[in-house]
Amino acid sequence: MRILIFLIFLVYPLFACHSVQAAPAWFGNPPNDDPTSMHGTGQGHTPQRANSQALKAIASQLKITISAQSESRINIYNGQLSERHQQIIKTKVPPLPIEGYTEVKTINQGGVYYAHLKITRDRLARGLTNELQRLDTKIANLRSLPDSDLSLLAILVQHHQSLLQASQLIDVIELLGYQTPSVDNIDWATNELPKRLREASVALIISGASEDFHLSLQNWITDAGLAINSDSSLATIHIEIKPHDTRYLFSQHHRKVDANLKVYDANDLILTEAISKTGVSSLNGELAKVSAELQLLKQLQEHDVWHLLTSSM
Repeated sequence: MRILIFLIFLVYPLFACHSVQAAPAWFGNPPNDDPTSMHGTGQGHTPQRANSQALKAIASQLKITISAQSESRINIYNGQLSERHQQIIKTKVPPLPIEGYTEVKTINQGGVYYAHLKITRDRLARGLTNELQRLDTKIANLRSLPDSDLSLLAILVQHHQSLLQASQLIDVIELLGYQTPSVDNIDWATNELPKRLREASVALIISGASEDFHLSLQNWITDAGLAINSDSSLATIHIEIKPHDTRYLFSQHHRKVDANLKVYDANDLILTEAISKTGVSSLNGELAKVSAELQLLKQLQEHDVWHLLTSSM
């Protein structure tokens, strides 16, 4: 009993020394933003982490104001994308790049760092304008790369987040009361991507398969937001089904079926894949073939159609 009491008295001061200290008063009550500057506070286990959180606080103030404006550029842009296309491409807006801020104060209290940052609206607008012009140059360089409609769409999809960020930058710069620079390449891309996604279609050629196989593959493509059109298409998906002879083993009909998948961009073969499955039926070889086709369908539908079309780009 004496030993237990002694241990309690020994351990208690250790806990008391590590008690959590309250945050400084200014942390939860930063100065109000004014016509010339913005403020943010943050905390973390390192000064860098505290600064990062303070910058996020400044950025969130801007984003909340923008999201409430239905006429904002980013809201209009997102409205051009169907729900299905928003699932296909990354629609998460990258963080605002905020540079040129001033550290008003940073303190370490109880092992936690607290930071108060300030940035002038003029400095913020100039930094965001520089980033916007950098993105416009990036899109200009990308425009010169593709040699087909499919490769152009692939590039636009891959750099979709740059377009989202550009839309956000324009919204913020205008919100701050500054004029945005001319960004013809970004304007072109933000109009072109939704348009090309809406009009995207592929030609589908299937040989040697059942009608159910045809219908299932058509649904797989249209569910991805693509139309099926043999006259004007981004690419051609060609699937050839080759069934082997039926083998009767252990009172069951066994039938192996090979599938050869090929994807063409115009006349250029950009992807090929061979798949084989074996179906079994107690009734006949034709039903064994259907069983094998169902297995082939399952494996094919595990692919993302857009990935198939753009994986070699």
